[in-house]
Amino acid sequence: MASIRPKGRGFEARIHSNGRSVSRTFHSQEAASAWASAVEQGYITAQTRSSAVKMTFVEACNQYEREVIPSHKGARQELSRLRHMRALPFASKDLSKVTPEDLKTYRDRLIAQNLSGSSVRLNLALISAVFNYAKREWAVQAENPVAAIKKPRVGKSRTRRLEPGEESRLMDSLAKCKNLHVKRVVIFLLQTGVRKSEALNLQWSDIDTNRQTVILRDTKNGTSRWIPLSFKAIEELKQHAFTYSKPFPITGSCLDQAWQHAVKRAGIKNLRVHDLRHEALSRWADVLAGDLFKLQSISGHKSVSMLGRYVHPVIAGKLADALDTNKVSD
Repeated sequence: MASIRPKGRGFEARIHSNGRSVSRTFHSQEAASAWASAVEQGYITAQTRSSAVKMTFVEACNQYEREVIPSHKGARQELSRLRHMRALPFASKDLSKVTPEDLKTYRDRLIAQNLSGSSVRLNLALISAVFNYAKREWAVQAENPVAAIKKPRVGKSRTRRLEPGEESRLMDSLAKCKNLHVKRVVIFLLQTGVRKSEALNLQWSDIDTNRQTVILRDTKNGTSRWIPLSFKAIEELKQHAFTYSKPFPITGSCLDQAWQHAVKRAGIKNLRVHDLRHEALSRWADVLAGDLFKLQSISGHKSVSMLGRYVHPVIAGKLADALDTNKVSD
């Protein structure tokens, strides 16, 4: 059953069917009614094609933001990309008029701005998702131009680790932050190897200090996992146990801003918050003597093949030790 109502400067058409609700906003009531009629019938007729399925890229972005993004774990990042995309040269075009050449120009501009291959691919993937969703859910007759262009290669994963002296300088600098939770989060990240978002989403009920474990419920891959807590991590948590509403009452943006000031004060270059995860998991790999499956249970990676960059240095070191031992025995 369709309903048409004024919304902003246009009209919103909303269709309820089989427990689902789909909506779209149009400039005119006639266009909203035509679209609703076409979607309810399950096909686009010649009479409704011109009014029912026309949608600009900006309109599609707005609609995608309302219907899809709120359910995504990376919603904040996707919203940021969409704001940027609304200002693209082809944003005012109908979806059916956006060409592979438009996307090639956009891709090349991002590459010229020295964005990594992974970042470029993420932007293109979001545009592709908008087109695919528009065709599947809104009956928009437009081919996906992203499918017709070449994507840049994914660059090598960052392997930045803390150099000698950097950790102590970083901690001294973090102690000067006005928000005491900045240093607390950083210590926890270094001790556990969890992602920033996983730490910030923790609740007191997730922590079992007696068993020295914490359960991560809201993870990147959607599955919960238990990880062990070091003595230092537990002490950091106990120090403020239940004093605040949750273990780390600080937002991601606040942490990022404080981090930038802290590393600058410490004179540390090219170090990101996410690099702490690589540092921590590399330390775990050493403690676990390169045991891939134990490390996987801590890191939360879906595939053990992703753990090579943490384990290979450990294995190489042990092989070198073995060679040295053989030399001595000879």
